[in-house]
Amino acid sequence: MSPYAKRHHSGRFTQADLALIPVHPSPLDMLAYSELVPLLRQAQAGNKTLKIQFVINQLSPNTILGRDVVESLAEAEIPLLPTALHYRQIYAQVVAKGRSVITTSGPARDEIFGLARDVSAQLAVRVVKRKAVPREAATGHTMSERP
Repeated sequence: MSPYAKRHHSGRFTQADLALIPVHPSPLDMLAYSELVPLLRQAQAGNKTLKIQFVINQLSPNTILGRDVVESLAEAEIPLLPTALHYRQIYAQVVAKGRSVITTSGPARDEIFGLARDVSAQLAVRVVKRKAVPREAATGHTMSERP
């Protein structure tokens, strides 16, 4: 990864609770995340609440690339989100119609809701472990004193 990219991405994870790394089943994506993992591990050292997970996007089941990406991700020692998003034409079709996949019943909608449940479950763990801080204490300003 270039020095520019390292500087550009390093600050993005300082306040995050969850970093999702979308990965396509392709050799180029596998190469890209192999360079990203050390940067994310470094970010975790500075942000103990940061949880990192891969999410497979545009998966074609029963393919060599699909199998390879799952095996490769296991070697990275970063958890894989349970829900994978499969390659489906409906994703492109709803965009052309100005709609969302969640307005159309079917497997794509189920995957999106599954992904939302997975993310919510990951963040719920973080909320329980993190002590709530009143806005005034966090910023030093009350709502009426905001600059």
